[in-house]
Amino acid sequence: MAELLSPARVPVWYFRWETAPRLDVTLLSADERDRYAAFRFDRDRDSYLLAHTLLRRVLSHHEDVPETSWLFECNSYGKPFIVSPSSCLHFSLTHTASMVACAISLHSEIGVDAERIDRTVEFMPLARRYFASAEAATLECTPPLLLPERFFTLWTLKEAYIKARGMGLSLPLDEFEVHPQDSGAATIVFLRPEGADASDWHLQTFPLGPHMISAAVRAPSPPEFVLRDGASLLYTLAS
Repeated sequence: MAELLSPARVPVWYFRWETAPRLDVTLLSADERDRYAAFRFDRDRDSYLLAHTLLRRVLSHHEDVPETSWLFECNSYGKPFIVSPSSCLHFSLTHTASMVACAISLHSEIGVDAERIDRTVEFMPLARRYFASAEAATLECTPPLLLPERFFTLWTLKEAYIKARGMGLSLPLDEFEVHPQDSGAATIVFLRPEGADASDWHLQTFPLGPHMISAAVRAPSPPEFVLRDGASLLYTLAS
């Protein structure tokens, strides 16, 4: 029996792996199998297959629909959505090194992003170029040992919001600020006029070992974000 979803609850499903389980590509649609086959490297094929298999398993966990029955399309900015069967579920999907994640909601504006934080990037040049000036200034004062986690906290929160809006990088990262709190929740401040009230947006971070996951949803009241391990959903399919 499906685990019915409430508007007050946003499950964020994830799966981490060192060695990817062997999954059957026949669960995917023909278009998804073509995209899977087009990847040059095994790690990219594994990540794509795991992400899209997890998505189908999660959707069918929350609605009594066979995993192979879900059909998806993308809007003009590349955000995927369900076209068949008719469903009240909305989702966002992400994958990074050795992790995939998806957030599920009854609210249409839902986004999730994940990054591996134990890697070296040009933190401050990226922050100065893409972040709001106040965010970059905060990172300037951050001790070096804390800089990777704080940078990726901001990055994933901002990406989750952009993905929830479904408009891609047509929404510049420097036109809004995110403010993480000790609880893991975060608020958003728009630096230019927006069609939505900032109080309608609810954001949450989940530090998870070497990974950071962030989710964003637009809802009338704060939902309960729930982090859930998708290993059991995937390993039941592993061959």
